[in-house]
Order: sequence, then C-alpha cells, then structure tokens
Amino acid sequence: MNLVIVGGGGHAKVVMEIAELNGYELVGFVDDDPAVQSLGNLTKLGDLRSYGASDILDRGRAHVVAIGDNGTRRNVADMLAGRGARFVTLVHPRAIVSTKSEVAEGTVVMAGAIISPFASVGRHTIVNSGCVVEHDDVIGDYAHISPGANLAGRVSIGEGTHIGIGSNVLPSVTVGSWCTVGGGTLVNADLPDGVKAYGVPARIVNERDDRGE
Repeated sequence: MNLVIVGGGGHAKVVMEIAELNGYELVGFVDDDPAVQSLGNLTKLGDLRSYGASDILDRGRAHVVAIGDNGTRRNVADMLAGRGARFVTLVHPRAIVSTKSEVAEGTVVMAGAIISPFASVGRHTIVNSGCVVEHDDVIGDYAHISPGANLAGRVSIGEGTHIGIGSNVLPSVTVGSWCTVGGGTLVNADLPDGVKAYGVPARIVNERDDRGE
C-alpha cells in the first residue's frame, strides 16, 4: 500500500522508519514549513493547503500524521479526514502489543513499547519507545505516552494528554484530557482536565488555557 507521511520533523523520521519496516511504499511527505524540504530520501509533495482532495483520494494512498504536538496532530488529522483521507496504524516490529488489546487508526507504537491485554488506545496517539501501557488502561485520542513512561493497570489517560518521559502513573489513576505531565513525574492521584503537573508525587503547577485548541 502507498503511504504518505504528514509532517517532516524529528517525529516523522521515526514514523517513516516504522512504516518502512511494515512494508509500506512511501510516496512522499507533506509539511507546511517551507524550510523543511527533505525527509530522508522522500519527495516533498507540498504543504497541507496545496495537498488537495485529488491527492488524498488517489487509489491505494493512505496517510499517517507524524506530528509530535498533540493539538496540531488532532487538527491536521481532522482536516485530512474531512477531505476523505484514510489512515493506517503503525506498530514497530519490536513492540509488544497484546492481541487482546485495541489500537485505533492513526496511532503509532514505537520500538520497545508494551501494550498489555485489554488495554485500549485511541486514534492518532503516540505510544513512544520503551513505554508500558498495562492491562485495562484506556488511552484517549491524540495522546502521547513518552519514552520510558509506565502506566500501571486500570489507568485512564484523557484525550490530548502528554505523559512525559520516564513518568509513572499508579494503578487506577485517571489523568484528564489535555493535561501535561512533566518528565519523571509520579502520578499517584487523579488529575483534572487541562492541568500541568510534575514532581514526586505530582503537583499541579498551573492550569493550561489552551485545552488543545
């Protein structure tokens, strides 16, 4: 199947390799930054404005949104979906994903990540290198579980939330939507929507005012 990478930054480089390892034929990439003209050996197909419905609906062409920022990834995925795009789910061959788990479209699971039985991961989410998503966890759309983060069993992570590198979330804890949990944080109690928290244990340092918009 032909695949287009949407995004041209560092995250896109990792996604590109995972796509290649999954046997996709990469058509090229799309990026709005005029300074970004290369992604490995891929051809730049233009920016999102010029990448119209006729390109998106080419027979056999699928897409993956390889943009690290959660809000931007959501906005771009929604825009492309409105133009008729279809998306693939990418799992690195060295990730462990239970056959009893669910991973929705557009999500990328990177090398060394573990998704345990009865976990559910939403659309266009990043399950990054070496992180653990334990049994019965529920991860919302457009979230990002950073490298080395560990989610214990029955954890709930809301839409658009970023769990920072090396963080730990204890069993049955709920982290709301569009939160930022700083690197190395221990989350031992529920966090409401739209907050930024860090520390051991986690403490709320401010409320985000963007809510991913």
